[in-house]
Amino acid sequence: MASSAHTMNWVSIPSKKAGKVSFLEPIASFVAGEYGNDPGNLKEAVQAMQDLRNRCMCVPPEKHESGLKAVVRYYGLLSSLVKRFPFQTGEEWNGVLPMPIQMQFEWEDLHASGLFARKNITKKDINFERINALFNVGASQSQVGCQANLQSDAGLKSAATHFKEAAVTFKAVSRMVHMYYTDPPSTDLKPDVLHALSFLMLAQSQECYWKKCVVERKGNSTIAKLAKQTAAFFSDALAHLKHSDAPKEWAAVCEGKKHLYDAEAYYRASLVDYESQEFGSALARLNGALGELKLCSIQSDTKSRLERDVKAKQTEVDRENSAIHLQRIPSSASPVERHALVSADGDLPDYTKEEFMGPDLFAEVVPVSVHKAAERYEDRRKDFFAEVIRPLSECTARSIDALVGMNLPGSLQAALSPSGIPEQLATQMQELQASGGLQHLEDLISNLPSLRSSSMNMLDEAKHALDQEQEADQ
Repeated sequence: MASSAHTMNWVSIPSKKAGKVSFLEPIASFVAGEYGNDPGNLKEAVQAMQDLRNRCMCVPPEKHESGLKAVVRYYGLLSSLVKRFPFQTGEEWNGVLPMPIQMQFEWEDLHASGLFARKNITKKDINFERINALFNVGASQSQVGCQANLQSDAGLKSAATHFKEAAVTFKAVSRMVHMYYTDPPSTDLKPDVLHALSFLMLAQSQECYWKKCVVERKGNSTIAKLAKQTAAFFSDALAHLKHSDAPKEWAAVCEGKKHLYDAEAYYRASLVDYESQEFGSALARLNGALGELKLCSIQSDTKSRLERDVKAKQTEVDRENSAIHLQRIPSSASPVERHALVSADGDLPDYTKEEFMGPDLFAEVVPVSVHKAAERYEDRRKDFFAEVIRPLSECTARSIDALVGMNLPGSLQAALSPSGIPEQLATQMQELQASGGLQHLEDLISNLPSLRSSSMNMLDEAKHALDQEQEADQ
C-alpha cells in the first residue's frame, strides 16, 4: 500500500501471512528417536518460539519498533534452530542419517491474482519458511520507516535507516530464492518483484537524505545530485515493477516520483547555472524541469511548491537574459550529475546475535552438524589406527614365518639347555615320572578296552531311552 503521510507518498510493503504450524511434535520425536534423550527440557523453548511465530507471522505485526523486533527475533530463532536440527528442504534426501525433520509450511502469496491463482502456497521445505520470514523482516522495516516523524532530524534519519535496511533485506531474499529454487515458489518472490522492492526502498531512503539537505539548506549542487539519484532509484524500481505482478499503484508512485525528482534536479542545477551566469543553460534546465512536472501524476505539496518556484525562476532568468545577456538557450538540458548516499550491497546482520534475537533458547542443543562431525571423527580415528597397526601386524607375521623356518625358538632352547633337551619337554618328562613313569602309561593303555565298553553301554542306554520316548510321542 502507498502511504501519504507527511506528503511523501511512501510505499509501505505489507507483511505476508503464514499458516499455523507446530514445531513441537516433530522436534520432540526427533530428539527422542535420534539422540535417545528426553525432549522435556526442549519443549518450553520450542513452544516459546512457536508462540512468537503465531503473534508476528500468522497475524500482521505492529507497525512499530516492537513489531519489527518480534519479526527479527523470530527469524533469528529460526536460523538458530536450523543450525541445530536437520529439516527437510526442497532437495531430495540423500539417505544419509539422520533422516530430516519433515514439516509443512503455508504462506500467503501477496500478488496472486486470477480465478485459478493459488492464494496460499504450501511446501515441505524449511527454506521456504526462512525466505518468507526474512521477507517479513523487510516488510516490517518498510512499515516502521513510513511511520517516522519527518518534521525532526531524528525522524528523517530513522526513516532513511529503516528503508536502507529494507533494501538490503529484500536483496538478500532475492539471493536466497535464487539459491534454493529454479522457479520462484510464489509470485511475490519473483526476481522482478524483489529487485523492484530493493530499489524502491533505496529510493525512499535516498529521498530522506534529499529532504534533510533541503531542510538544512545545503548547496544547490548537492541537492541536485541527491535528487537525480533519487529519480534514478525510482526509475530502476519502475523498470522491474512493469514486468511484475505487484500492485499497479506502486508503479504509479515510482513513475510520478521519478519525474518529480528529475524536475527537482533540473531546478537545483539551474540555480547553480544562474549563480555562474550561465543563463542559457539555466533556462534549458528550467524548461526540462517544467517538462518533467507535466509528466508527474503525483499531487503533493512538494510538487506544487516546486512548480511555483520553477515558473518564477524561469520568468526571472528569461527577462534578464533577454534584456542583457542574450545567451543562446540549448535545445535540451545537460545531464545532472548524481550522488548516492545509500546502497543495498551490504550483508545482512547476524540475526542470531543476542542484540537481535535476545537469549538463544536453543543454546544447550548440540547442533546436528557437531554430532555428524563427531561420528566422522570416530570413523577416521579407527581408520587411522588401522593404517598404523596394519604394517606392524604384517611384520609380526613375517617374523613368525622366518622363526618357524629356522626351527626357532625350539632349536635355541635345546642349545641352551644343559641336557640338550628343550626346557618345556624336560618339564613334561618330570611330570610323567612323578605320576608313575612307564608303568603309569601301560596302566592307562590297559584300561582303554574297559572304558570303551562302558562308554558303549551308556550310548546304547541313551539310544534305547530316546526310542521309547519317540514311541510314546507317536
